[in-house]
Amino acid sequence: MKRKLWFSILLVLASLAARPLYPQNFPPRGDDHTASFGQFWILIDPPYQPLFAGCPAYNSTTHVLASPVLYDSATTVIGRSDPIKEGSPQDNGGVPVGSAGTIVKDAGMVPPPSFTPIAPGSHEVHTELRHLNLLTWGAGPMARVRAGVCYNSTTCATPPPPNRISRGEVVSNHVPAGSPPDFPARSYIAVFAQIDVPACGGFTGATVFNQNPLRVHTPTLTSFPPDGVVYIHDTSSITAVKFLGNGAKWKKNQRLGCVVLAGHGVVPIFPRRAATGETVASAVDVAFQKEQKPETEEKRKMRPPGKEEVDREAEKFREHMKGEYEREGGRHKDCGPKEKGD
Repeated sequence: MKRKLWFSILLVLASLAARPLYPQNFPPRGDDHTASFGQFWILIDPPYQPLFAGCPAYNSTTHVLASPVLYDSATTVIGRSDPIKEGSPQDNGGVPVGSAGTIVKDAGMVPPPSFTPIAPGSHEVHTELRHLNLLTWGAGPMARVRAGVCYNSTTCATPPPPNRISRGEVVSNHVPAGSPPDFPARSYIAVFAQIDVPACGGFTGATVFNQNPLRVHTPTLTSFPPDGVVYIHDTSSITAVKFLGNGAKWKKNQRLGCVVLAGHGVVPIFPRRAATGETVASAVDVAFQKEQKPETEEKRKMRPPGKEEVDREAEKFREHMKGEYEREGGRHKDCGPKEKGD
């Protein structure tokens, strides 16, 4: 009897040990739909600093304009390719990404300076930030960040120009390169966006864009969508933002300033019990931690988060970005020399 009992216990332990803590390998090509937060800081060039006098979001000492926390309520879409290997013909020649089938190839994609170099043969997927429409969360002037099919207009109805596609990669962290499992992984996206800066102080409001990509990255993600992580653009690189059109005090393509810091946070998934419809706690207790908790069956049953849940996560994101700004935000005192046409 004791032998049978011990044998049963060993079987149970063996089955538990065999269960993965999170999905082991990259899934086939598809789209990931999620909710996300955003925030940015723009260092304003001297000619336009007087326009922001009296604007509560502008610091007249550092000359930095801070956005409110922005939110995209479950319409953020990130397309991904089938799994490929770094340096393969598919990697170099391009593969279709997401349901849109956008061809994304390795040529021209440059990871951020702080992104761990990609070893040949590493498992990876190519990605596209297909739909992003971040709006001010809560009270305050309406700011907006648009990318993907939202790049051209707030109707989000047309694909961006070919040179405005926000492309990226998710690369397995596993060593040796090319061996399973694929997760945990690291990721970066080269984002092309239009930013609708609201009127504030003496500034009448304008839309600006980044001529060069805003490279954001995260060192650890354990699932698709990348749940509970923040993609950060830090001060290791400067990204200028230029006016989209003419204004009373500026001309088209002149530089407003540069992005000092930006963050894009993919919020936790809020599951609902299949039988009762009861809301349960988030699968990720702290929204933006580097190591994730195990994925559960409940976690796969996604639903849009409620207002109280969004408020809670918005506050976590705000505190996270505040810490990042205090650590990174004061490094640049100016945006450097202007380029031709600024």
